[in-house]
Amino acid sequence: MFDAVDTPTYVGEPHYSREQFIKYQYCWKAVKLLAELADRDKGDYTSFFKEESCFDRDSDYFELNLYPIGFKSTSHARWADWLVRKTGFANKQQYLDWWFEHRFPALRKWLLDYSPSLVLCTGKTYAPQFQSAFGSNNEKVITEEVAGKRKQVLHNKC
Repeated sequence: MFDAVDTPTYVGEPHYSREQFIKYQYCWKAVKLLAELADRDKGDYTSFFKEESCFDRDSDYFELNLYPIGFKSTSHARWADWLVRKTGFANKQQYLDWWFEHRFPALRKWLLDYSPSLVLCTGKTYAPQFQSAFGSNNEKVITEEVAGKRKQVLHNKC
């Protein structure tokens, strides 16, 4: 199966260019948020992205997916034949279970080794998985206004 849980890709690798990264909606929204957190103009997020070398190998910013294969839908029914061939897993649940057992401990180790000042996890349905990977069991679910909407936020002040 997979064995490279300790070697994430980074922006700037030959197959993961800066231009390729920033074209995705989630990525440029994340850079806008980082710019705002750094008291920079989020409207000029592309300059911030370049100047700070966001997500490059030695950057102060790191981005990753909880699970390496992104899905537009969380439906298990969308586990296609090509995914069986690529991963070796017969279904999506096997894929999720394997990563829970192997990747989440690696994520926890990175958290302890590098002591980031902020871990920002986004997603509507994965709070228990985020807590397993990054939590300390001191989290509280807080309902607050985020971008003009009431949202439940798993909050932990480390």
